[in-house]
Amino acid sequence: MSVSLGQTNKNNVEQTGENNISNITQFGSPNTLDIKQSGNDNISNVSQGTDYEDAERATITQIQTGDFNQANVYQVGIEHNANQTQVGTSNFVETSQEGILNISKTNQQGAFNFISIAQQGNNNSAEQTQAIDNNKSVSVQIGNNNALLQIQSGIGNSLTSSQGNIDSNAEGGDVDQIQIGNENTASSYHENSNFKSVQLQLGDNNNATITQESGKNNDVNQRHRGNRNILDASQIGNTNRSVQSQTGDENSNIITQFGDNNTTIQRQTGNNNLGVTNQEGFINRATITTSGDFNQAYQNQSGTSNKMAITQSASGSKASQNQSGNNNSAGIIQEEGLPHNATQNQTGTSNNAFIVQNTGINDAQQRQLGTNNQVISFQSGTFEQNSQLQDGANNHVTSFQSGSGGFITSVQNGENHSIDQEQNGDSNSINSVQSGILNTIISKQINGGNNLIDQNQNGDSGTISATQDFEFSSTISQEQAGFSNTILTTQIQGDQNNAESSQTGISNTIEQYQNGSINIANAQQNAGNFNSLGQFQIGSGNIGNATQISGTTNTIQQNQNGDGNTVSAFQFNAENNTIRQAQFGNGNTAQAGQIMSVLSPNNLITQLQEGNDNQVNNFQNGDLNIVDSRQNGDLNVINTSQVGISNTILTYQTGTAIINSIIQNGDNNTVFFNQSN
Repeated sequence: MSVSLGQTNKNNVEQTGENNISNITQFGSPNTLDIKQSGNDNISNVSQGTDYEDAERATITQIQTGDFNQANVYQVGIEHNANQTQVGTSNFVETSQEGILNISKTNQQGAFNFISIAQQGNNNSAEQTQAIDNNKSVSVQIGNNNALLQIQSGIGNSLTSSQGNIDSNAEGGDVDQIQIGNENTASSYHENSNFKSVQLQLGDNNNATITQESGKNNDVNQRHRGNRNILDASQIGNTNRSVQSQTGDENSNIITQFGDNNTTIQRQTGNNNLGVTNQEGFINRATITTSGDFNQAYQNQSGTSNKMAITQSASGSKASQNQSGNNNSAGIIQEEGLPHNATQNQTGTSNNAFIVQNTGINDAQQRQLGTNNQVISFQSGTFEQNSQLQDGANNHVTSFQSGSGGFITSVQNGENHSIDQEQNGDSNSINSVQSGILNTIISKQINGGNNLIDQNQNGDSGTISATQDFEFSSTISQEQAGFSNTILTTQIQGDQNNAESSQTGISNTIEQYQNGSINIANAQQNAGNFNSLGQFQIGSGNIGNATQISGTTNTIQQNQNGDGNTVSAFQFNAENNTIRQAQFGNGNTAQAGQIMSVLSPNNLITQLQEGNDNQVNNFQNGDLNIVDSRQNGDLNVINTSQVGISNTILTYQTGTAIINSIIQNGDNNTVFFNQSN
């Protein structure tokens, strides 16, 4: 043992052999000590300073060569410096420093070595370096603005660090951990505020973890280059930031944050990678970016005014986002390659979610529960699938697809909802369902064929509108149940299209428009009063069928412009109803019937045809009914039949080779017809 007292002491110790022990204590400052040991099972113990004010600028240098050696340093004071080097296997270094502005540097070359460093105070720094395999390094720093650098190269190594202490109000500090090799582990822990931790691992099957608790303005930066690696970061507090970057395949990164105004950024380049974000609090931001095939990204947020975003490129990507709370937003962008899958779930008020998918064979699913929410989906490519579900009130859906073989499904439950859908291409399908009052559906398909729009509403004061433009062999199917509802159907600049509309209830309206040839429009209104049904067709070879079953004060209006067209209108079991038909062209047929199980009164049929070779057929049973049929042209025919009392038939024909056939059965009936060239 050696003891030095006084100022400016300098000692040199050199030992060669095995099982040697060196115990040295120095008091005063500035002291200097150099120790060299060569051999196995040697021990070096050094203590410098015991008084905080008197001990300053002490320097220790320990060098050990061999196996199973130990180097221990204890320093108290200011601006001390400990330098420790070991070369060999199964060696141990322990350093303890108390004070400020102290420095510890440790270097080990060999396998199965261990480093332990403890620093207490402010503005201290430690540097640990280990090479070869199965080494372990542990560092604890308590105080403000301390710095730590840990470096390892090899296989199966471990790094552990801890900075800060909430009980002592310790704040500020930097940790840098670097590992080169495979199957390594790094762990960093911070307690309190203003800390920064950086981890870099190069190799395969590595694991890096950072935990920051009970603080604010903390920063995490983790990086991987290699395969099958795992990054994990956890932060508790406000205004914290975590960044994770990975390059390689089959990697995973996870970030968990509790608090407000926090930020996460996760980047992955490679294939079959996984990214996960969990945040709880207010005004948080989360971003995941992946580049490569078959990558997966998951984000979860709970709280208010949060934002999350996922961007993925290449094939086979999968993204999932979950938010609970109000005024949140979520976005997913998937591009380059196919197929992709995206899922979004939101619960709360005034939330927004959007999905953008390119290239084709993509699947998007969006779910929202609450009020004043909005989902948006844009897909381009072939065989796209998109589904949205909203429960609550005042929600909105926007969905767009460009390409062929697409499928959109939108379901809303509640009131004051709206749906906007559009598809561009062939063999596409739209399906919309709403349950509640004051809802609206608008669906549009353009520039394609063999498309389908299917709309269904159950409730009052709703509107559904379907448009097919530049379409052929396409179908629109619409159904409503309730009061004061409206159906609008438009098929323009297309042939061989089909429109089917159905309503049940009171004060409902159907309007169907078709422009093209060989189109069919079918409409039916059931069990209601004050209903209105309109069919309007331009072109040749078109068919319009309209039916109203039960009710009073209902109206059917059918207009056709073209040749070879047919309209048919029937009203059953009602009174005060009206059928109006008008055709302009040649070879057209108009058929109207008002058929009652009892003799219902005050029904009206009016028919107008302009052109040649046209025909009118109509039938009424009941009382006080009127038929008014008018034709202008040659080779035209009118066939009219009435059963009941006090009915009236009015026919007007102008042209040549015209025929008028009238049958009335009952009392006090009137017939008036006029034929002229």
